[in-house]
Amino acid sequence: MSPRSARRRGGWNPGNNCSGTPNFVGPFATNAPVLTPPTTNGSLKTFAGPSYTYTGQTSITLSGNTMSINGGAFVAVPSGGVVYVQNGACTSSYSPFTVTYPTSSGCGNAIVHSNGTYSGQLTIAAENDVIIDGDIKRASSSADLLGLVANNFIRVKHPVCPSTNLGCTSGTITSETAKGSCNSGVNGTGSNSNIQIDAALLAIAHSFIVDHYDCGGSLGTLQVNGAIAQKFRGAVGTTAAPDTSRTTTTTTACATRSRRTSSTRCSPPGTCSGRLSVRS
Repeated sequence: MSPRSARRRGGWNPGNNCSGTPNFVGPFATNAPVLTPPTTNGSLKTFAGPSYTYTGQTSITLSGNTMSINGGAFVAVPSGGVVYVQNGACTSSYSPFTVTYPTSSGCGNAIVHSNGTYSGQLTIAAENDVIIDGDIKRASSSADLLGLVANNFIRVKHPVCPSTNLGCTSGTITSETAKGSCNSGVNGTGSNSNIQIDAALLAIAHSFIVDHYDCGGSLGTLQVNGAIAQKFRGAVGTTAAPDTSRTTTTTTACATRSRRTSSTRCSPPGTCSGRLSVRS
């Protein structure tokens, strides 16, 4: 879309097959300066403090204004509003085509989902990746806000297992060996369908992405109510994977502004009426 067309629409690009109009909070400014993200999320560790800084792969389940860490008892979310997951011994590298899901890891990955809905305000930051393992839904109040900040990737868990799906509990092995080399793999145990994510997402150095986005059967709609900020646009699905059909649609509540325009902030999750599809 040309800058002139974007200005006529209020600075947003509807893309293809879209309807509705987003509601941006804040003034519409043309020729706005570039907003440069931080180089790392390390400063958030200070706000989390020792009590809410965890080392190595950490599972975080949100429920109301409480959270469970690694399957433990639910406790109140920190009053400071920040949880930080730091690296321990982290030597593994990530590829969306060959990734598996070990039961433990020294890498600072925050595995996040909600049990029902969350309430209150919280930021979860990971020195490595944030892995979304199911719905993350907020309560109805507009004051309920969640931020997910990863130094590297924000990933939606999607294991792809051999067609027998044996020995592939929660994706501990994978049938995909390279991009498009699905080897007749299927959606493994632990795959999530029709996921809803109510949060603001920031992938500082990399992307918001679906693991194994090019393999497996259709998993419905991936809906993000909030905002997505990433260094590189990540793939969330394909319209025709090499050896099976897979279609994924992403819905965001904050439209993408023209390069020549910006907003001071996005609407809180769920307040935008527009449905903007992002297809890879």
